[in-house]
Amino acid sequence: MQKQGGNMDMQQSLTSKLPKYIPILVLTIFLAILSAYSHPALLYSFGILIYVFLVFLAINENLIKAVLPVYLFIILFQDTIAVNLELLSPSLGLVANYMDEAFLLVGLSALAINFLKGKKIIGGIVFACLCSIAGLGFFSGMLNAVPFSISLLGAFLVMKGLLYLFLFMNFTYSEQDLKRYVIWAKRYVAIVLIFAVVDLLLGKNYRYLLNITYEDSVQRGAIHSLTSLFMHPGIYGWFLVFAGIYALAAFKVKKEKYLLALAGLLFLFGMLSFRFKAMMAVLVVLAIFYILKGYKKVLTCLLPLFLVLLFFSLFAGSFINELTSSTINNYVTADIYDSARKALYVIAYEIGITNFPFGEGFGRYGGFISKEYYSPVYYEYGINVTYGLSPDFPSFITDTYWPHIVGEIGFIGATIVAGLYSYLAVRLLKNYSKMTSDNIKIFLLFAGLVMVQAIVESLGEPIFNGAPQNVFIFVSLGIAFSLLSRAGKVKNSKVAPWTLAGQSDHPKE
Repeated sequence: MQKQGGNMDMQQSLTSKLPKYIPILVLTIFLAILSAYSHPALLYSFGILIYVFLVFLAINENLIKAVLPVYLFIILFQDTIAVNLELLSPSLGLVANYMDEAFLLVGLSALAINFLKGKKIIGGIVFACLCSIAGLGFFSGMLNAVPFSISLLGAFLVMKGLLYLFLFMNFTYSEQDLKRYVIWAKRYVAIVLIFAVVDLLLGKNYRYLLNITYEDSVQRGAIHSLTSLFMHPGIYGWFLVFAGIYALAAFKVKKEKYLLALAGLLFLFGMLSFRFKAMMAVLVVLAIFYILKGYKKVLTCLLPLFLVLLFFSLFAGSFINELTSSTINNYVTADIYDSARKALYVIAYEIGITNFPFGEGFGRYGGFISKEYYSPVYYEYGINVTYGLSPDFPSFITDTYWPHIVGEIGFIGATIVAGLYSYLAVRLLKNYSKMTSDNIKIFLLFAGLVMVQAIVESLGEPIFNGAPQNVFIFVSLGIAFSLLSRAGKVKNSKVAPWTLAGQSDHPKE
């Protein structure tokens, strides 16, 4: 009798859980029947089932947090991995190229399910900005008769970074999580530095082995611009400056001088990318850092800074002058038919004035979609003949960020985006010192300075749109704001609680 009762309890348990799995069972049967009639349908069905399975797993945020270090490693070297996988199979290369988009779709789907199950969502300001950007972009597209499919693809790429921010700020992180991420990041930095030295010593022979096809004639003495394991020196320079900022933030909190020396080393190797924007980012970040230290403590750091600048000026002073002059000539004084970047800026301004307060709509100017589905806007404004912007050679269409934003969502949209980015940086820089944990202080200061770095570099490249930069920037910001929100909850922050769920003790973001 006892055994029979146990069986009945098990049957009742299975019966109560069965309704949860009926939709998945029905979907599986439907896709199986569909697949029997079409080979492409079989592939689509397989993809849908994998998506459903991954979303089911991602509902548990601990799984996403557990795989995050490995995922970031793949995204960091995504281009190099994709190029080499394409030699084995074009399909594998395609999967690698779109992994950041796939991860985001799975994560957001899981977050939406958890929200419907009662999870309290933070990030009201970020969500409001996303809605405003979407409204402006789609309305601009309607005014300019942009096909909805193009608008949808363009919207996703414009908002991808902020969606990463929104996703990761809605996870909860412990200090142990933070320590684990930092340990993994240190390993990545060590790998990049080791291969930077290999690149420095072997040059083209090394790049040939990794199928790094980028060729750069920029050279100072025997040193060429470095790429390490990346496909472009710009990404290499950005990453080492990104890593150097963490060492600088750790020095600010812990006062250990070796951390300042480490930051100087990383900045120096980052500037060996010989990219003007990396050098400018370092100078601006250092300026903000000195302001944060207080004027009385500035002299403490002036000596090492002076030594670094003296070494670099003796080694590459004339090169810096040449690079500055070349940057001005290529992007400021050049004719718009000779400089793609200047053309994109000038025409974006004209679009902003002509279409005020709207733009041309998502997928129509300065972004990847406007290149893949060559936009008629380039013909309309006569820059289809500019080198790098023509339909036959559109490689430089995605070389800027702010023209892309102004051109597609207008001056109002660009103001919203710039205002949000500034708010994120200022909020972190103002509040990091209020944290009780040194590790959290360091991370919040790091994330705030990283945003400063990104804003500076965004003047010369689409850093907020392109992986791996946008993934690393916005994941870091998401983690930082989650930690800040949790600290605000513990301290009973004076900021009025407000979330999308309507009732939360998280402070407003």
